[in-house]
Amino acid sequence: MKRKNKIEIAIVGLGNISTKHIKAIEKSKNLKLVATCDKKNKNLNNIEFNDLSTMLNSNKNIDLVSILTPSGEHFRQTMLCLKFKKHVVVEKPICMNLSELQKIMKAEKIYKRKVFTVYQNRLNPLISKVKDKIKNKKLGEIILFNSNLYWNRNDKYYLNSNWRGRRKDDGGVVMNQGIHNLDLFQYFFGKVKSVFVEKKKIKKYLECEDTAIITLKFKNGIIGNFSLSTAVNNENYSNSIEIFSLKNNIKLYGKNLNILDFKQKTILYEDEYELHYKFYNMVCSSIMDKTKNFFSNKSILHSMEIVHAINKSMKTGKRSFV
Repeated sequence: MKRKNKIEIAIVGLGNISTKHIKAIEKSKNLKLVATCDKKNKNLNNIEFNDLSTMLNSNKNIDLVSILTPSGEHFRQTMLCLKFKKHVVVEKPICMNLSELQKIMKAEKIYKRKVFTVYQNRLNPLISKVKDKIKNKKLGEIILFNSNLYWNRNDKYYLNSNWRGRRKDDGGVVMNQGIHNLDLFQYFFGKVKSVFVEKKKIKKYLECEDTAIITLKFKNGIIGNFSLSTAVNNENYSNSIEIFSLKNNIKLYGKNLNILDFKQKTILYEDEYELHYKFYNMVCSSIMDKTKNFFSNKSILHSMEIVHAINKSMKTGKRSFV
C-alpha cells in the first residue's frame, strides 16, 4: 500500500481544549483535518457530525481520531475507534479506571493500532532538565519532594457543563487536574509503593472532591506530598514541584511548570503553547515512521495504578498499596 503524504485526522469534541489541538493540527505538515464531531453540532469549516459512529462509517479514509470529549466518554469512544482500525489520540485521562485501561491495551494489540494520551508536559524541556539532573545524580540523594497545585474553578465552570464535577464523568480533582503531576512524579522518581489521602469537597456544584492532600512513598524510599485544590481564590493560581536532596534542591513552578530554579539560576520556558504541536509531531512520527510511542498506554499504566490506589485510600481512609 502506498504511503499517504498526510495523516487524515478527525476531531471528536469541540470544547475549550479543541482550540489548542486545531492550531497544532493546522500547523503540522503531516496532518490534514478531514472531519469534526460534536453532539452540539458546532460547525468547523462546514465539516461536521454529531455522532461518532456515523462519522467513522461516512469517512473510511480517516487514519487518526483525536478524542477531546468529557473524560467519562473516552473509554467507549477509544474502543469504538480501535474497532474501526483507527489510531487514537485521547486527552487525559484516557479513561476513568484501571480496568478500562487494561481493556484498551488489549484492543490495541487486537486491532494493531496505536493510542496516544495527551501528556504534553513530558515535552517541556524544563521537565527533561530535571529528569537529567536526577538521573545523573546532580542533586545527590533525594530526601523528599513537595508539589502544590492550586487552581480556581468557579460555580460557572460546573454549571455550564453538566459533566464537570460528576464522579463517573469527571473523576474529581486528582483524576482531572492532578493527573499531569502524578505522571511527572513517576517519571522523576519511579514506581510508587503506597499512598495515603485526606480529601474534602468545598464547592457545592459537584459530587467529587475538589481538594486533597496525598502522601506518596516510592519503592526507592523517596517520600513526597501532593497538595491540590480547584477551590482556591482567583488570584492564587499555582503549580509547583520542589525536590529536596542532600546536595542540591530544584524547583519547577508557574501555572504550566514553565519556570525552573536551580543553584540560584532561573530558566524560563516561553514556548509552552508549542507543546501540543510537538506532541502531534511525535504522534505522526510514530505512525508514519513506526517509531516508539512516547505517549503509549504502557507508559501511563503506573500513573493509573497510582490513581486507583488514591481512590481506594479515599474510600477506606487508610494507606493504600499500589
